Formats: sequence, C-alpha cells, structure tokens
Amino acid sequence: MRDHTGPDFVGHFEQLYAEQRNSLTRFAARWAPGEAVDFVEEAFVRYWELCSAHGPPPNPPGWLRVTARHICQNWIRKQYTTHFSEGTFDPPDPGPSQTDLYDQRDIQVVVLRLVRKLPRRTRMILRDRYGLRPNRRSKSYRELATQWQSTEQAMRLVVHSAIKELRERLREHVLRKPRD
Repeated sequence: MRDHTGPDFVGHFEQLYAEQRNSLTRFAARWAPGEAVDFVEEAFVRYWELCSAHGPPPNPPGWLRVTARHICQNWIRKQYTTHFSEGTFDPPDPGPSQTDLYDQRDIQVVVLRLVRKLPRRTRMILRDRYGLRPNRRSKSYRELATQWQSTEQAMRLVVHSAIKELRERLREHVLRKPRD
C-alpha cells in the first residue's frame, strides 16, 4: 500500500487546504455561522485520517464539502434535540447571521406555527425523518416507507413537498413583516 502521509501527500494536503479552506468556511457558515471554522478544520482532520487509512477519495473537494455539511447537520440536530429534550423552545445561538432584522425567537415561533398547519401525517414524517424528537435518530426514507407502508419515493415526495411549502410560507411571512 502507498504511503499517504509522506512528503508528496503533505504537499497535496497543504495545497488542498489552501484552495478549499475559504470556500468550505463560507459554505459551513450558512449552516452554523459561529462554528464554521471549527467544522471545516474537523472535515480536514477526517480527510487526513481517511487518506492515512485508505488513500485519498476520487474527488477530494467534493468529499470535504459533503463531510463539512454532515458535521454541520449533526451539530444542528444535536443542538435542537438538546433544546427540545430540556423542554425549552429557545433556539440555540447560531452566531451572527444575515437575519438580524428578525429575532431568532420570532423566526422559530413562525416556523413552529407553519409546521403545525401541515397535515398530521406530514408533521410526523418530518419529525421522524429529521430526528426532531429527544433521543431519536433520524430515519432513512426506506425506514419511513416501511413504517408508513408506502414507497421510498412517496416518502421523498412528502418531505420535499412539505419543506417546499414551509419555505414558501416563510417567504410570504418575511415579505409581510414591516421593516423598521
């Protein structure tokens, strides 16, 4: 097996880090603004570990982006699960964001209202898909299909349609909010 930690690999890693760090940080900041730098560093550590054990993946920038996204999503899921299990509905502090016009609590209240307007079955599918109940993991589309006696494609369509509807309703709400 080739040595994936030698001088050639270190040069490759440094070049990849220099090329991708800023782009990945901006990408991660959309998910978790206050934690983006740490999450990108974690993605690069995982990349180094992967290369040391198995060699580099076919598309390193793509692999890093997907890994950074997964790290962010897991952090978000953990933050919200923790808050829901504690019985509080205060959102975790996401750090500075572009939504300074709106209070984070206002946004969460609006989103919760919009989710409550969805049909019961859709709400339950979203809850199970994204693991929004305390101490529950998110379920795959296959698991949802088995649970709801349906097909994976139908579950994808339900989740996609619900998220699309939530986005549209939230956009309408934001456009109606008077600006000071």
